[in-house]
Amino acid sequence: MKKALKITGIVIGVIFLLLLILPFAFKGKITQIVKKELNKSINATVDFESVNLSLIRSFPNASIKIKNLKVVGIDEFKEDTLANIQSTFLTVDLMSIFRGSEIGVKRVNLDYPNILLKVLKDGKANWDIAKASTDTTTKQPEEPSAFKVKMDKITINHAHIVYDDASLATVFSAKDLNATLKGDLTLDVTTLDANIESKAMSLDYGGVRYLNEAVCNIKTTFIADLANWKFTFKNADLLLNALNLTADGWLALIDEGFDMDLKFGAKENTFKAFLSLIPAIYAKDFNNIKTDGTLAFSGFVKGKYTDFVIPAFSVDLKVGNGMFKYPDLPSDVRNININLSAKNPDGIPDHTVVDIQKFHAEIAGSPIDAALLLKTPVSDPDINGWLKGKLDLQTISKIYPLGEKTTLTGLVNADVTMAGRMSSIEKGQYEQFKAAGFALMENINYSSPDLAQPVSIKNARLDFSPAALALSNFAMTMGKSDLSMQGKIESYLPYFLKKEGVLKGSLSVNSNLLDLNSLMGTSTTPATSDTSSAMAVVQIPANMDLSLTANVAKLLYDNYNLSNVAGNLQVKDEALWLNNLSANMLGGSVALKGMYTAINPKKPQVDLDVNLKNIAVKEAFKTFNTMQKLVPVAEKMTGDFSTNLKFKGDLTENMMPVLESITGNGLITSTSLGLENVALMGKIADALKMDNLRKIALKELNMNFELLNGKVFVKPTDFNLGTFKSNISGSTGLDKSINYLLTTNIPRSMFGGQANNVLNNLLGEASKKGVNVNLGELIPVSVIITGTLTDPQIKVALKDLANSLVGDVKEQLKQELEAKKEEVINTAKTEANKLIEAADARAAQLIADAEKQRDQMMNAARDQASKLRAQSDTLISKQVAEAKKKGAIAELAAKKAGDVARKETDKKAQTVLDEAQKQSDNIVARARAEADKIKQDARNQVEKR
Repeated sequence: MKKALKITGIVIGVIFLLLLILPFAFKGKITQIVKKELNKSINATVDFESVNLSLIRSFPNASIKIKNLKVVGIDEFKEDTLANIQSTFLTVDLMSIFRGSEIGVKRVNLDYPNILLKVLKDGKANWDIAKASTDTTTKQPEEPSAFKVKMDKITINHAHIVYDDASLATVFSAKDLNATLKGDLTLDVTTLDANIESKAMSLDYGGVRYLNEAVCNIKTTFIADLANWKFTFKNADLLLNALNLTADGWLALIDEGFDMDLKFGAKENTFKAFLSLIPAIYAKDFNNIKTDGTLAFSGFVKGKYTDFVIPAFSVDLKVGNGMFKYPDLPSDVRNININLSAKNPDGIPDHTVVDIQKFHAEIAGSPIDAALLLKTPVSDPDINGWLKGKLDLQTISKIYPLGEKTTLTGLVNADVTMAGRMSSIEKGQYEQFKAAGFALMENINYSSPDLAQPVSIKNARLDFSPAALALSNFAMTMGKSDLSMQGKIESYLPYFLKKEGVLKGSLSVNSNLLDLNSLMGTSTTPATSDTSSAMAVVQIPANMDLSLTANVAKLLYDNYNLSNVAGNLQVKDEALWLNNLSANMLGGSVALKGMYTAINPKKPQVDLDVNLKNIAVKEAFKTFNTMQKLVPVAEKMTGDFSTNLKFKGDLTENMMPVLESITGNGLITSTSLGLENVALMGKIADALKMDNLRKIALKELNMNFELLNGKVFVKPTDFNLGTFKSNISGSTGLDKSINYLLTTNIPRSMFGGQANNVLNNLLGEASKKGVNVNLGELIPVSVIITGTLTDPQIKVALKDLANSLVGDVKEQLKQELEAKKEEVINTAKTEANKLIEAADARAAQLIADAEKQRDQMMNAARDQASKLRAQSDTLISKQVAEAKKKGAIAELAAKKAGDVARKETDKKAQTVLDEAQKQSDNIVARARAEADKIKQDARNQVEKR
């Protein structure tokens, strides 16, 4: 017995030891296998630092810990990290693995996950990464999955989650999010407990921020129908800052989007709870604010939400006699009264009505009033609104703690009225639309530690009319910088209210000094790189045609110091156009024409015509990074040069030129460029034993060159090398490789001392090869330059001896130039075809989506019409049945009344159908017009290229 017990103990000990050792022994193998299999099965790149498997820590369960898990997208999402999780911990039922019938994942814990959920404008999502099956054989019905999840708890700690949906113009983010989810996920219908909190939750929609870093907490117990992905909850608690909301209903995930039936409202009826949603107030001593007033907030959302359909909804907000006052400040904001409702009865977007019946507040005794009614926002926005108020900004410091060293003074006065239908504006019937009033700012002064420079607006006036906004008398200073501006903006109502049409306008800007360095808090120390190296991609807005005429006496930006800046900038066709923009800089002048666009923000493009006159070469070298890369010898040059340069190409995401993409041509001229201590000239001087070549000037330079794929091709150019008549041609590559031919005529008298020995050697080589060289007063010397810019290699020969070699070099350069041209042409054709194909595809998709939306809207309208008729028939049948009990006469009267009611119902149903037909036809018509514009814009771009 003792022996048996001893053997049993040894076996248990060995098993325990194996459980302890095996995970470490196979750790590397496990990591390799997991990475390989994951990357094979998804359209993304998965990587992690390590996978640790423990059979002891959670015995009889197995625990798996993955460290620094990253999932990075590919193609359109190659720059986006879908997930970056510092630590992932799973507990797996070990025995379920051996049984094989079901595998139980009991617990999941995620620490510090960063999640980016991104949707492009075309609806493609970065989380849709599962690879499609390549098996084309006929599939049998799938067996139910053996993988089941019975979780005690899912825990998420300190997460940062971002949902960025360009198709819906929505951005949601939650920082420092902690969440727990408990429940049995093996059941088709189960009860789950959820607790979610975030210290900073934000929501942007359509470019407007509706929630700004609010503290959020959600607690609820809900029933999850996992077979149908439907979630039902009752009395769910949602806390936003101090606003406590409750919600009841259900939410279901469907193929096209969501289906829902939700009711919500505020638990508390205090104004202070609503006030907490204002970030600036909630962040400043909110608990000690004295408040008064009532709040009523409620609403519902019912129906489907897809790309083409919205649910019916209603939101009502009422604030009565609200007031707040900071305890240490002398004045308050009182008599805050708000009556707002937003409703949609049937899910047809055009039936949405926003009604702000009343907005009134008194800020330190100054009243501000406003009202707004918006109807038919999709087909023909019908607006009736007004705003009136006058505010002395100095009173702000009396009602709100601005902070130390912050001052705000000045006067703001506004009186604006708008009323009418958008169709009146679109038809040019301005007399049928009322848009009148003004907004005025006077003597505004604002300074704060958060601002690099104090801001002062002496005057600014905006006048409203149906056709345009007129800006006049705008005069502003920012520190030592000043700015004055005037002009007008046209078609602003369709652009802002319908999100369509082209926003047109023209502005003129004047300034004596714009010091952008001080405004941005950047250093004015000269840099050794292009300004663009510190810049980010700027996307030019679509549907704009804005012209800006500028005159700036002095402009400072990074290491640029420009004066007499003048010209025209135009924003049009998603591009910035430079029209005869000129300035003085680097001891000379610069003129620019061309365009910049970033339709694809991953690859901005430029097409410029640059004219530089009398530019100091050393200053240009310090300023332009591109010059440092392609012409590093310029660092040791002196003198001025001029150039006409036409080029186009791509930029990186920090606005640096992609050199290999640049194509163009140009001309460099200079009367004299001094060279001293240049490696190339040093090697030529050594070869010819002429020290006077170490310090020499290039005179009467008139050099033509071409840029092809970033490579510089210099055409044969005559110039004077000091006093020697010379000619040069060749090329410089991105890898700094050089291939040049220099021919020069050196007077015989220059060959003295050691140089004479060089000449004798050259003559000896010629004689050996049977070449009879007759020396005159000028000795023709050819120098073949190869190697790199930093380590040039040279060969020197008499011109007659080098003729064949010279011919080979010229032919090689010619062939390379022609090959590069052909490559550029082919690339341009390919890109043009891709651009047109992409535009055609986008246009076709736009029309298809619009037609699908039309069908969806018409189906929804038919459903609504059928419901109206069904409800009417049910009511009529009920009324007839009740009347029948009273006798034949009553029954007959009820039937006649029913016929009238049916006709009225049919009329209402037909109205619903007609409105849906009109609206859907307008959607398709706009889509076709937009599709035609997309295709035409693409073809215009191809022609410009």
